[in-house]
Amino acid sequence: MLPYGDAIPAGVVVHRGGTVVYANGRFCEIMGRPPAQVVGRPFYELLTPDEVGRVMDRHVRRARGEPVPDEYEVSIVRGDDGERRVIEITVNVSVEDVVVLVRDVTDVADRRVRRLALSHLGVALSACRTEIDVMGALRTGVAALGLSAAWMVPDGDDRVRVEYADLPDGGAAFARAVGRPVSGWVGPWTTWLRRAWISGGAYIDDAVAEVARFIGQPWEAAVLGIAASNRMTRGVNVRIDVGGEPTAILLLRGAWLREDDLAVAHLLGAQISGALNNARFIADAQRRVGELEALHDLARSVLRDTATGPQTLLRAAAASTRRALDADTATVMLLSDDGRAFDTLTDALGVDAPPTPLEVEHAPLLREALAADGCVVVDDLRTDRRVSRLRRALGVSGAALLVKLQSTRGLRGVLLVRRTTGRRFTDADQAMMRALVSVTEVGLSNAELYAEAQLRLADLRDAQARLIERERLAALGELSAVVAHEVRNPLAVIFNAVSALRRLVPREGDAGRMIDTVREEAERLNRIVGDLLGFARPVTPHMQPEALGPLVDSALAAALATASAEAASAIVPSVEVPDALPHARIDARLMRKALLNVILNAIDAMPSGGRLGIRVEHDAPNERLRFSVSDTGPGIPDEVRAHMFEPFFTTRAAGTGLGLAVVKRIVEAHGGEVVVASPSGVGTTFTLVVPAAT
Repeated sequence: MLPYGDAIPAGVVVHRGGTVVYANGRFCEIMGRPPAQVVGRPFYELLTPDEVGRVMDRHVRRARGEPVPDEYEVSIVRGDDGERRVIEITVNVSVEDVVVLVRDVTDVADRRVRRLALSHLGVALSACRTEIDVMGALRTGVAALGLSAAWMVPDGDDRVRVEYADLPDGGAAFARAVGRPVSGWVGPWTTWLRRAWISGGAYIDDAVAEVARFIGQPWEAAVLGIAASNRMTRGVNVRIDVGGEPTAILLLRGAWLREDDLAVAHLLGAQISGALNNARFIADAQRRVGELEALHDLARSVLRDTATGPQTLLRAAAASTRRALDADTATVMLLSDDGRAFDTLTDALGVDAPPTPLEVEHAPLLREALAADGCVVVDDLRTDRRVSRLRRALGVSGAALLVKLQSTRGLRGVLLVRRTTGRRFTDADQAMMRALVSVTEVGLSNAELYAEAQLRLADLRDAQARLIERERLAALGELSAVVAHEVRNPLAVIFNAVSALRRLVPREGDAGRMIDTVREEAERLNRIVGDLLGFARPVTPHMQPEALGPLVDSALAAALATASAEAASAIVPSVEVPDALPHARIDARLMRKALLNVILNAIDAMPSGGRLGIRVEHDAPNERLRFSVSDTGPGIPDEVRAHMFEPFFTTRAAGTGLGLAVVKRIVEAHGGEVVVASPSGVGTTFTLVVPAAT
């Protein structure tokens, strides 16, 4: 039967009653079995288990005369190793024999599966949200299909750069052959690449030679061997368009590719373009949302931080700008009041600051930003000539964007943002930067106006407090003068009566002691009247050059004489008046009175004795004289310190409450101030500070 069957290039098998009665050599070759393992066996044993039912069903239906296809594909088990092959069969029935013509289409079926997977890969890319995800999914999917891929972009008019290349061995053989990785390689536009760039895609059946031409001499021969050993014989190129513009070329190489796969590759290229466009749209939308959020946060800071001052506002502006522009650092460099240097640097991320002050004349880039109407852009800080050697020495790199800051006071400084990765700032970045700076300048002006208003309000409150105090003291003075006048006349009568009674009544006995008590109380009342008159009398210093040593000695002697003998003996005085101390123009009588009152207070604070220190210093830089009186008493409680300069406030049973009030009036009349230091439990120091007028 079929004596010429072995001459037929296709496989031929004949079965009768389900048993193989003939098989030519080509069929046995396809099956990977010798004729002895084919002839005489049931034909269904040659099929894969999942195909037996389908083929038997068709055979039965054909035997009944039902219409069934004469040509179809089935899977067979090849050889003893169980390899599966796909064959296309054509069935012919002749009486009892069934003649089957067999063709091996495994490669065709495999290509069909891979092409389907390639189309599914493009669909899967549409679910990616970022460009990184798109490229990652693409590389993974292409590798799973047994393809070698490369992503190439134009590098000038006549060159192409390899952004990445996935080679079978990870590119190790290529790197050994040429001395460096294929990623980053720049080569010429070959005919194949140019055709794909112009028409959108191209197929080639000799990709090995094309790759060698791209690499060029002296590595062409080595690359030919690598490409051939990895069966990168066929390839397709498709152009990738992003934003409506040609952007890149995707190169796919593999032994299974054919020219009719170019249509699927075109579809994949369109799907990649769409996925990248979507990813960029999402990224742009997210960026715009971030910019709006940053602008909103900054606007809220302008309203919220106006009262906290410019520094807080500028820190908020730096942080908002850094976030909105996806920058690594944002720095506000404030201009000094004289406009010659940047004496303050506020950095959102704590980057090393240059030595301060950074003089404007030594910072050409900052100087240019101060003079520019818009943004100053630096693509690479390491190579830009406007960046000083000092800043380059500190390791500053990347791209920068600078804009000047202004307020109602004029130029205030420069806002600088930097990307260390080198990503350049776009026109959209510059527009957002200008918007953020505009909001910052409004807030800065508001903060300055608020601070100025607060200062003026404080001055107004101080002036109002001084006016009220002056009016109160004037009223107290008038009242004191009236009271003193009305009391002094009865006191004169009392003194005359006491003197007369003293001549009539002997000192011994109760009557004599009562007369002495009346005199003592009358004298105390007279001193109070004297203090009242002194307080009511306007303080008008008569300035004369005076030596300060005798003045201090006189005040100390008078205080010790006024104090009781017991209190004076328990005091250990210490006086420091430098010999080189210059004369000062003061009213010696008034200053002696002020010192006397302070020294008496210090002695009263030490009823059991202690150290009394008096020191005079000349604060030459500030042209001030400092009279310090210190004691080792218990100190002054906070609740007392708040009222101790008020007239008639006293903590002593025998005090009038006018001593420190008079001291304050005298010192202020000299244009000075009284400073009190009284740490709890460690004594008190009163310092009378007056101008050292010459």
